[in-house]
Formats: sequence, C-alpha cells, structure tokens
Amino acid sequence: MYAVQKDIWHLTGLDKTIVEQLLRWSNNLFNVGTYESRQRYFKDKGAIKYPDLYKIAKTNENYALLYSQVAQQSLKSVAESFSSFRALSKLAKKGELHQKPRLPNYRTTAKVKERLQQECDLRGWRFVEQDESYTSKASFLDRDLLPVKVGEKPDNS
Repeated sequence: MYAVQKDIWHLTGLDKTIVEQLLRWSNNLFNVGTYESRQRYFKDKGAIKYPDLYKIAKTNENYALLYSQVAQQSLKSVAESFSSFRALSKLAKKGELHQKPRLPNYRTTAKVKERLQQECDLRGWRFVEQDESYTSKASFLDRDLLPVKVGEKPDNS
C-alpha cells in the first residue's frame, strides 16, 4: 500500500513571481530547442537527438538561468516530440495512419498555463489563476466590490 500526500500551493507575491519566471525560461528553452529541431527538419528532413540538442542549447541564456535538470527535461521533451513526429510520419507514409502528423510547433504562454493546469489536475492539486488587474478598476475608498469578470468594475447600485 502506498501513501500519497496532496500538496496544494497557493502562491502569492515573490513565490508566484519566481515560479512564473521559471516557467517562462523553461518555455523559452523549449522554443529554442523546437526552433533548432525545425530548422534541421526543413534542411534535410533529419531530427536532432537530445545529445546534439543539448550541445546547441547549453550556451543559451535560458538554459543557464534554469536548474540543470529542468533545462535538460525541457530539451528532452523537444527531442521526444520530434521523435514521435518522425515515427508518425513513417506510419502515415505506409498508409497506417489516417491523418498526416503535424510538425511540432512552438509553445505560447497560454500553452504553458494549460500544461501547468494539466499537471495540477493529474496530481489532484487545485490550480487557481488570480487576476490582479482589478486593483486599477476597484477602489476601496469608493467601497467598490471586487469585479467578477476580468477588467469589469462592479455595479454597486
């Protein structure tokens, strides 16, 4: 029998800023690896394996800013996605696949949040994105309620 402990993080302030910045750097490094892999594919239909991708990306600023294991995992994810793409392309050429696979694309900030949401769901954690733009829309002195929707000033009547 295994014991599992759920950890729910409610990050605020500096902690939230640090985690968001680490996610940005990881996302940027993933995009660097994706760029290099796509360029190789366009050049000669080849794929860059992780060791070669590591040699290219280790001088990148985003790699230097991340913990080494995090940076390596980001690059391994790129190599894995291109390896899967190539395997699916071979199946499509043989006619064993009904759809033509798409070349792996770059990540956007929204995709990072989506991926974080998926990870939290897998672990049973609650993901709460707190929009703080309300501070410019609501006034404590005017006794405004906090807006329900992003960017709306509540009706106090």
